[in-house]
Amino acid sequence: MMQEVVPFKKFKTETEQTGAALVTILTAEHEISVREQIETAAGTLIAFYFYNSRGLYKLIYTIVAKNGTVQAYAEPDGILSTLLKGPDQQPWVSIIPYHPDKELEISVPLFQPGLTEIPKGKRPFPGQFICQVNQSAVFYDVDIWSDLKPDRLLNIELCCRILSYA
Repeated sequence: MMQEVVPFKKFKTETEQTGAALVTILTAEHEISVREQIETAAGTLIAFYFYNSRGLYKLIYTIVAKNGTVQAYAEPDGILSTLLKGPDQQPWVSIIPYHPDKELEISVPLFQPGLTEIPKGKRPFPGQFICQVNQSAVFYDVDIWSDLKPDRLLNIELCCRILSYA
């Protein structure tokens, strides 16, 4: 069973209204490295690495609402996340849970992943989420450094069996 993401409050946030838009600024003591972002009903969901003074990082998910409020959560058990939308348009994540011997990627709901059975892991796919169709997420990958490699599409079925209801 996957662990829940946990609230994270180790950076400063500021909101400023400019002539063009409302701007939200996240400030960290050391470094933030953005992985990617998607739009959700709650606002912009951003996945980033939050580094400490020793150069180690935590994977953080942050929702910046349209009014500038910020909610952040730390991923307790995984790296290299890819954000996507599930069949119900809720945020999901394809993530590589820690395992000492293998590197397999799984796709689970971002919030309350413990309510679903952990799917069988698959080899990581380097593509970007482009859309959700019925019960599947579609990813696209292009090697910009090679004229010989064809573009690739990947379809991941997002049907997880519900273990219990809260």
